[in-house]
Amino acid sequence: MGTPAVHPQWTSCAAEAPQASVAGGVDALALPRLGGGFAPAASIVCGQQVQRRADGGQDLVATESRAEDIAVLVAALRLRDEQPTDGACTADLPIVPWFVLLDEQGGWVRRGVPKDSCGKVRVEVRDAVSGLRLTRVAARVLNEIESARAAASGCSQGWADMVAVETRQSSGARRAVGSAPFPAGTQVRLCVYRVPSSEQGTVKPAGELGCAT
Repeated sequence: MGTPAVHPQWTSCAAEAPQASVAGGVDALALPRLGGGFAPAASIVCGQQVQRRADGGQDLVATESRAEDIAVLVAALRLRDEQPTDGACTADLPIVPWFVLLDEQGGWVRRGVPKDSCGKVRVEVRDAVSGLRLTRVAARVLNEIESARAAASGCSQGWADMVAVETRQSSGARRAVGSAPFPAGTQVRLCVYRVPSSEQGTVKPAGELGCAT
């Protein structure tokens, strides 16, 4: 597979991690493996998580974390690939976060992970990564998932027009509407969604929360 060069100095997940890879290092199965020419001293893990704000809203946040005690991870990365099985394998594809190894001088490499008998990431590597004691060093908001208005109102941030789905796609008899769909005294929340022009007229138009009462 070759031996990629050691990068001279780590900068950040935002600069070094391709956006498509931040959510998971699927491509690590095909990368060159860790050899003896690099002495790992720490690891940087790039990931994503949903984070709630003080105002009740939620954001999707890209995180950068550092681990110093990586002996278990390094040992797992040096394992050999298991022999391919002749038996059945499950269809799932367990992955590990996007991570790199750093040496004492701050140089870094991204190395491949050993495969199990089904060609997936060996469980020892998955356990080693999940067991790292991580210290967050940076975070950046990628996009808002839920606004403060949605959190306070009890309405979801987005909603699809299920009435349109029912009326356009239903091949059977339409459901009857009762004269009193809500018992007397029932409190009802009204959530109003704005549907952008790009969604209007589609099979399942979706909108963003406009207001709630």
